[in-house]
Amino acid sequence: MQATNTVENITINDELRTLFEEMEIGDFSDEMKDYVLNELGEQVIERVMLQIIKDLPEAKVTAFLEFIEKGASQDSLYIYLTSIYPAAEDLISATAKEILEEFKSGMDK
Repeated sequence: MQATNTVENITINDELRTLFEEMEIGDFSDEMKDYVLNELGEQVIERVMLQIIKDLPEAKVTAFLEFIEKGASQDSLYIYLTSIYPAAEDLISATAKEILEEFKSGMDK
């Protein structure tokens, strides 16, 4: 699942790419940067989903998972997620920043 903001059409990968460049993380080829961003994006999604599962009542989580299983589009998933978890966009942004900081810190060692 790649979260998409339908108003601005921003994906997690777009946000990670912007932050990656702003933080000047390493000198990677475009191919390697795409790979790293894809891997980091998956981590963002996993952490966001874990936090949402912790925060939401079980019935809402179950309903959201059923919605995913039906093959909903990225836009409809984002709309549904933000309707049941209004802080989703902020959580995604904060998690993306956190993961990039961890990645950058690991590179500095």
